[in-house]
Amino acid sequence: YTQTIWMFLLTNWSRINVKYVGEANTLPKREAALVMSNHQDDLDFGVLIYAYIYHGIRSAETKWIAKRSISWIPFFGWTHYLMGDLYLARKWEDDLPNIQNWLSKFSERGFKRMVIFPEGTRSRDPKKLKASQDFAKKNDLPILNNVLLPRTKGVALIIKYLQDNPGIIDCVYDMTLYYGGGGIGIGRFLRGPSYTDVYIYYSKVLVKDIPKSEEEISHWCLQRFQLKDKLIDYFKSNDHFPNKETENKMWQEIQKSTVYKASKSK
Repeated sequence: YTQTIWMFLLTNWSRINVKYVGEANTLPKREAALVMSNHQDDLDFGVLIYAYIYHGIRSAETKWIAKRSISWIPFFGWTHYLMGDLYLARKWEDDLPNIQNWLSKFSERGFKRMVIFPEGTRSRDPKKLKASQDFAKKNDLPILNNVLLPRTKGVALIIKYLQDNPGIIDCVYDMTLYYGGGGIGIGRFLRGPSYTDVYIYYSKVLVKDIPKSEEEISHWCLQRFQLKDKLIDYFKSNDHFPNKETENKMWQEIQKSTVYKASKSK
């Protein structure tokens, strides 16, 4: 029911317009996938639910990985906890066994998709963006202007598990969200129609094509967020996302130029 409520509020109250761009702008309805997205706005969760329902995907088969404080939200957080979503404390010694236990039961419970925001929080917050950039400077990591450095340990653990257990999930949908005219935010959302355009850029990556060790997967995840940063820069300059050929060139340049070590990431 929470998904239906979100769909109604976004279309009839906030009046957002979601636009899909990229090689996979129509999601297969029954395909199992790991969805990895940047986190720009309070309403990113609702926007992705909107995208799933729009494409006829059963949202009950989609499980979310989020910070533990979300589970405290009355009705919404409680419901999703009971439905099998994974909530993290963002302390690795606590989260590691919880992730491992959740993954071991994922396919047994009939789930098809998992969604994760590796940044862990919204990148539109200037203080959080500056903290991320300061961390990057101290650790010789790329300085990003539109997204935060991702927290890669959990992503690496999940992808490594999927590689070691083929058939559960075989692909990653790497999504880049961008809000035309600025984000919505809870305050603006509550005030009524925003008529905001939200753009979702899709790239599909096969799990078998991702590097195999957890350190290499962490490195790959950091590179994907470099790509997101470049995609958003391109949008800001051109008022649209690039075509697939340009995206591939960006990705090749990132792979050639980045020599930092994934072990320095958070």
